Amino acid sequence: MYAAFNEAVQHARNGYTFSDGPIEIIESSGWCWFTMVQGSPNDFAIQAAKASVERSLAEEAAQYKKDVEAAAKAIFEEAKRAELERDVAAATAALDEQIAKLKRDAAVQLAQLQDAAAIELARLK
Repeated sequence: MYAAFNEAVQHARNGYTFSDGPIEIIESSGWCWFTMVQGSPNDFAIQAAKASVERSLAEEAAQYKKDVEAAAKAIFEEAKRAELERDVAAATAALDEQIAKLKRDAAVQLAQLQDAAAIELARLK
């Protein structure tokens, strides 16, 4: 069937159109029969073809719009995710710095307590 319709396209380009006769398609075998005659398509066929093209173009434009919106959404979400990752990294670094400062302060206080305890022990002896 595929080959027959491709051949029909070429005949149509050469000025032929389908006759008013029957078109038979045998789906189980893929065979089809039709007759083409030299001439132009009727007005109904011309209008139907125009409507088909317009419908296809509208569908293509709608799909393009969906694709662009999906791509924009993906870019936005990736940028937002990257921003959140940067914020988390900055917050983590700030907390790490606070923890390091607390550890340093605790070490200083422990050293001061140990010194005070040593002085007190020496005084008691």
